[in-house]
Amino acid sequence: MNIPARVIVSKPGTLVLILLTASTLSLTAFGNTRVIDVLILGAAAGVVVFWMSGPSNYVRLPRPVIFPMAVIWALFLLSSITAASTVPESTLQAAAAIVISGTGVFIIPKVYAHRSFFRHVLSLSFLLGLLSILAVVMPIESVGPVELLRAVPYDRYLIFGPQEYAPVPVSGLKNPNILAITLLPGIIVGVNHIRKRAAGHSIRGVISFGLVTAVPTAALVLTRSRGAMLALAAAIVIYVVVHDFSSVIARVLCLCVIIGTVFFLALSGIGPNLIETVSAGRAFRWRYALDAIFQQPLLGYGVGNSRVIIPELQTQPHNAYFMLGAWSGVGAAILYLYLFAQILLLSVRKKVGTTPAVFPAILTSYWFISVFESVDIFHLTIYSIILAITFGFVASGVVPHKQAPQSKSAKKHHVLNSSNDHEDRD
Repeated sequence: MNIPARVIVSKPGTLVLILLTASTLSLTAFGNTRVIDVLILGAAAGVVVFWMSGPSNYVRLPRPVIFPMAVIWALFLLSSITAASTVPESTLQAAAAIVISGTGVFIIPKVYAHRSFFRHVLSLSFLLGLLSILAVVMPIESVGPVELLRAVPYDRYLIFGPQEYAPVPVSGLKNPNILAITLLPGIIVGVNHIRKRAAGHSIRGVISFGLVTAVPTAALVLTRSRGAMLALAAAIVIYVVVHDFSSVIARVLCLCVIIGTVFFLALSGIGPNLIETVSAGRAFRWRYALDAIFQQPLLGYGVGNSRVIIPELQTQPHNAYFMLGAWSGVGAAILYLYLFAQILLLSVRKKVGTTPAVFPAILTSYWFISVFESVDIFHLTIYSIILAITFGFVASGVVPHKQAPQSKSAKKHHVLNSSNDHEDRD
C-alpha cells in the first residue's frame, strides 16, 4: 500500500515552522543568544530525523549543485582548522553552516511541500511587518516578553520628520536593511497569491491577500532600503516574465544580470571608485575586505572571522562573496557565485515544469541583495534558511525521478495528479 505523498511531506511542517520562527528571532536583540542558535540547529536536526525515517531517504540533485556545495563545505572545515585564529569557535560555526545549508538545500524540499513553505513565509513576513509598523506608530518601547518592538536608534534612516535619530521599525534588527531583506520573500509570495486569485476572479481573495501583502510592503518602504526596493522591482519583473512571457526571455535576463554582477564585482576589486558612486560606506568595507582576501587568498581567515579584516569597525564586508572569500578563500567565493548562478538559471528553464515562478523571483531579489549585504545560505538567519530552501526546491525540481512500471490504474492516477499540479502552478 502506497503512502500518499502529502501525508509524508506534512509531518515535519511544524519543525520547519519552528526553524523559520527561531531564525527570525535570531535577528532580534532577544534572539541573539546561544539558546536560539541551539533551537535552530535542533529543529534542523529534527527535520533530518523525519527525512531518514521516510521510505525514500535519499536525495538526487544535479551535479552542478552537489559538487560546489561539497567543495565549499570542505574549504569551510579546512580553513577553520588551519587558518582561523580561534579554531574551536570557527570550527563550530563551520559545522553550523554545513548543517543549515545541507538541511535547507538537500533535505527540507524532500519532506516539505512548497505550498506550506509559501504559507509560512507569508505569515512570518506579515507578522514581522505588522510589528514593525506598530513599533513606529505607537509610543511604546517594548511589547511582550521578547521586547520585539523595542526601538533602536539608527542614524540616517528618518522614518518621520527631520529628527537626527529615528526608531528602527523592529527593535533587535538594529539595521533597517536586514528587516527589508527579511520581508522580501513574503511580499513576493503575497504578489503570487494575488495573481492567482485575480486569475480565478476571486475578488474576496484579491482583497484579502492584498491587505496581507500591503503590511510587509509598507514596512519595507519604511526602512527606506534602496537595495531592497531595487531587488523587489527586479523580482517582480522576473516573476511576470516567467508567467506571462517566454522562458527564453527570462533566461536571457538572468544571464545578463549574472554577467553584469561578475563584471561589477571584478571592476570593484580593480577600482573601488565604482562602488563609491553607490555607497561610500560599502566602498570602504570592500577595500578592506579585498586587501585582506589577497593577503590570504587560499583559505582565508576561517568561518565566522570576516569581521577581523576590518579592525577599525569590527564589521563584515556587506557582500556575500567577499565575506566567503574572507572566510575560506577565493575558491569558496567563486564556487558560491557559480552555485547561485546555476540555481538562478535552473529556476527559469523550461524543464522545471513544476517549479513555481515565485522561486525565480525570490532568487533574483536575493541575487541583487547578495552584492550589497552578506546574504547567503550559511547563516542561522531566516533569509539564509529561506534562500537555502529555495535552492533545494529548484535543484530537486530539475531531476527526473526513476519510477517502477505502473499498472493502468496507477498511470491514470498519475496523469490526473500531473494535470492538477499543472493547473495549480503558482
